[in-house]
Amino acid sequence: MPETGSHPIRVLIADRYELIRAGIRAVMATDARFRVVGEAATAPEAMERALALSPQVVLLDVRLPGRSGIDLCREIRTRLPGTRVVALATHRDEELAAACFQAGASAFLLKDIDPVELKRTIEAVAQGNSP
Repeated sequence: MPETGSHPIRVLIADRYELIRAGIRAVMATDARFRVVGEAATAPEAMERALALSPQVVLLDVRLPGRSGIDLCREIRTRLPGTRVVALATHRDEELAAACFQAGASAFLLKDIDPVELKRTIEAVAQGNSP
């Protein structure tokens, strides 16, 4: 189980849109409990950065260019078992959510989530809990 303690939770943001990454980065920057350690705009970048940075939590756009987000989630969880994945989507899709959970995601969130709820979810999954 990942440790959080007094150290900030290390977060990798993997989203195809710079605006979304910048927004999440701004939300995280206002809270000492979190530290964005990297960003990625494509699936290959996300895997490369996850391996290099070993984040505690990856915020993963399920529609990243270059590869299925579900396959990427599965690979992250296989190669970095201590890293939790929070899948992000633009719209509610129960089949997609179920596939993400089967691939090892700890949470499935819509991108219109309230920033406070996003932080609660990241904190919960980093501690090995369900959101």
